Amino acid sequence: MKTEVNIELDDFADEGLYVNVTALVEVTPGEPTVRNYLDGSGYPGLPPEVELRGIIVEEVYDLDGDEVMVDEALETRIEEYLDDNPDLWYEEALDAEEDYPY
Repeated sequence: MKTEVNIELDDFADEGLYVNVTALVEVTPGEPTVRNYLDGSGYPGLPPEVELRGIIVEEVYDLDGDEVMVDEALETRIEEYLDDNPDLWYEEALDAEEDYPY
């Protein structure tokens, strides 16, 4: 399932930027645990997989409230930051998958 997660990035404030992005996320549901098959074996199941597929930079402002033009370098830095910090979008993406299961 594809979902979108809106994120306000405060971590670019040290550069004097307010950044609002939408993370484009793909969620693959996990598989449930099977405690006992008829032959006595079981299956531990699989957790869901969540993958960042891209971003949409919604708005970038400086500290004065003026809009900042987004170049490819800034967009790449933002996407790399989100890749390195999945805690910003991972749980929200899982919640969206649970709200709209396959």
